[in-house]
This record gives sequence, structure tokens and C-alpha cells, in this order.
Amino acid sequence: MKTEPTLREILDQRGLTNDELALVADVDPTTARRIVTGKSQPRPGTIISMARGLGLPVIRMRNILAATWSAAHPEVAERDDGTAGGTP
Repeated sequence: MKTEPTLREILDQRGLTNDELALVADVDPTTARRIVTGKSQPRPGTIISMARGLGLPVIRMRNILAATWSAAHPEVAERDDGTAGGTP
């Protein structure tokens, strides 16, 4: 199963900074930084703005953000059996 890259990886591939993401997505730079580092989960409207700003389908943006969150929080990432991380 192919996993999505993190948002940081997408930005690096495109040569974009957090501030440039904020600009193209029309979000506050602090918000963009917190989302890129996995410290904050964006609201639906922010996901749509980021997808549009990066020229990505919204569902792909959602998957990229899920990968970003999982990378930043491996203790709560979903396991292969569909249960939350930690002991069953």
C-alpha cells in the first residue's frame, strides 16, 4: 500500500517554505507552520484552501495531512489492524 508523503515533503519537492504555503493558501503563517509540523490539525476550510493553493485534489490534501499527523504522532497512528497505537 502506497503511503502519502507528509506536507513537509510536498513543500520540499516544490521548493516552498511554510510562509509561501501560507501565502498561496491564504492562511496565517503560524497556522501553516503548525500544520506542517503536525502540531495542529486544520479545519475543513483550511484543508480546502491549502489544496487549492497547492493545486491538489482535496482528498489527496486530506491524505497528505493524515500522513503528516501520523508522522508527528506515531503513538496514536493507526496500526495495520485498524486499532489505535499502543496496546490493544
